[in-house]
Amino acid sequence: MKSVDRLQQYLQGNLSEAELDEQTRELARAYFADADRKEKWGELLENNPEWQAFRASQKPTATSSTLASEPKRSYRWLLPLIAVLLLLLAALFYWFAQGVPTPSRPQLVAEQLAVTHPYNNSRSTEESATDARQVAADHYQSENYAAAIVAWQSLYEVGSATVEDRFYLAQSYLYQENYSAAVALYEEILREERRLYQREAHWYLALAQLQLGQDERARQQLEFLSQQRGWKSAEADQLLQTWSD
Repeated sequence: MKSVDRLQQYLQGNLSEAELDEQTRELARAYFADADRKEKWGELLENNPEWQAFRASQKPTATSSTLASEPKRSYRWLLPLIAVLLLLLAALFYWFAQGVPTPSRPQLVAEQLAVTHPYNNSRSTEESATDARQVAADHYQSENYAAAIVAWQSLYEVGSATVEDRFYLAQSYLYQENYSAAVALYEEILREERRLYQREAHWYLALAQLQLGQDERARQQLEFLSQQRGWKSAEADQLLQTWSD
């Protein structure tokens, strides 16, 4: 029992430094030299609770062993995805390097003609409260341009059409794709001493002339609007750009 008590004191650290060294050498000799004593000390250690607790603490945990046994993950599946992303980036870079394609001249004209010029009779100071004029305005606002032409043409034929009447008559012809009739009325408005609907006439005259293939005449109207800076000057600049593309 003395050996057991001494071993317990050794394990619990209750020995002096000299006794600890001596006991350690004795244990070493028992382990390496004397087979009988080795077996004896082995049995004593196996039956000692402190030794069993120490050995249990030295065993690898389930978590560490599980992690060690897990196979390494493969990331090869990422390679095709990275390749696709690189191709997309290259395509975007090429697209930006080439620049956004500029719409063609016919496309720009079609975009402008797709929007109806709003009716506004407040700009004319001439007497306008007539049944025919109101009927024409109603037809125009409902986009019944054929009926609007008939009503405004009746005023034009008797010489009572105002500048405003002639402008919206020209607009009705324009949206009906009767570009020649529209051009004649716009040019008539531009010859007027009264400066009503002048910018509008320049702009829509240019569009009508482009539709008739009179590109150089249209270009003169667009250059005028571009130089004046104001209503439709930005659109005029965009159309003028198509001559340099």
